[in-house]
Amino acid sequence: TLHAVSPGEASGPPKFWRPVGPWLWQRSDGLDLLRPVIEDGKVTGFVSSSMSAANVMQRVPGWAPSSWNLPLFFATVAVLLAMLLLWPVQAIVRWRHGGSFPLSGRRALLYRLTRVSAIVQLAGFGAYGYVLSLLNVYHIDDTIDGPLRVAQVLCFLGVVGTVVQLWNLVAAWTSRPSSWWAKLSTAMVAIAGLAFAWFVFTQHLLGPSTLF
Repeated sequence: TLHAVSPGEASGPPKFWRPVGPWLWQRSDGLDLLRPVIEDGKVTGFVSSSMSAANVMQRVPGWAPSSWNLPLFFATVAVLLAMLLLWPVQAIVRWRHGGSFPLSGRRALLYRLTRVSAIVQLAGFGAYGYVLSLLNVYHIDDTIDGPLRVAQVLCFLGVVGTVVQLWNLVAAWTSRPSSWWAKLSTAMVAIAGLAFAWFVFTQHLLGPSTLF
């Protein structure tokens, strides 16, 4: 007898599956069948009769569990959003108090490009959210190709933006004027940029084709 979560009900309690044949189990309170996928004599996953044969349930690798990737994703979005929200607030405060923008030349350019990069990165996440909303595991066609391409382009530009954010970090820590807040905020944004790149490459959000 197996004790496993039913496919399609990952958030529910594990179910009991009783053996009904060689390498075949049936859910004790239903008709669903569970069959392992065996490669080179080892079980690499399993398929269920309640899901498409193309959907193979596999063990999550050590770098991919949602237990830490999901909090990292929300933290990344929060840092990027916070920076963008502070951008106009800081400008308004300087205007109200008659202050001037403290940066010039390359530092000023990197400051602005870092924020533009954050906009592109958040847009990339949003674009993939839209693509996922269009997906239907029972009906996938080329209608998503356009939005998928847009999402891929945004992710590519976002990765380029990560390089800019790291460059801005180096500039903030090696040149003046640089307050403690400037150093801390550029470090947080650079880490968020690296996290964006992590998601792009580990989740295969960037590729030369629309095949997935």
